[in-house]
Amino acid sequence: MTKFIGTWIHQIDAKGRVSVPASFRTVVQAAGRNDVALYPSPFEAYVNGCGFDRIDSLANSIKDQLHPTAEEDDESLSLFGEIYGATFDGDGRIVLKDEFIQHANLSSHAAFVGVGHRFQIWQPEALQAARTQMRLRLVAKRKQPSQGDGGGQT
Repeated sequence: MTKFIGTWIHQIDAKGRVSVPASFRTVVQAAGRNDVALYPSPFEAYVNGCGFDRIDSLANSIKDQLHPTAEEDDESLSLFGEIYGATFDGDGRIVLKDEFIQHANLSSHAAFVGVGHRFQIWQPEALQAARTQMRLRLVAKRKQPSQGDGGGQT
């Protein structure tokens, strides 16, 4: 299966329409669909997107029980309760719901970032700031002595 990879910035029009990167549409259309599942990130100001085959996979991985735990119920409600299906128009665009535009602080442009089985839609400047912070965390982590190496002593 092809994955969502790369970063593209596309303009959002006055009606909330934005062109989905062609390579992302190809991933979804390879599964026989002409739409994507969108849902807000519960952790950051961006919107997640994926194919409905990924949603099916997630649904199948969740225990189907009469009385789920509070954590399982929270996860299901957080994900499935907020999914919005956005269908591609003839030009490969989707309409972003107003609440998703607000959640991600989008205005004139949206940055689409592939992250494997899913993609993210960010406000471009927020994406750049998040990437800067991520790189700083990764560098700091790499500089930390690893567990069990004698504390860096030779």
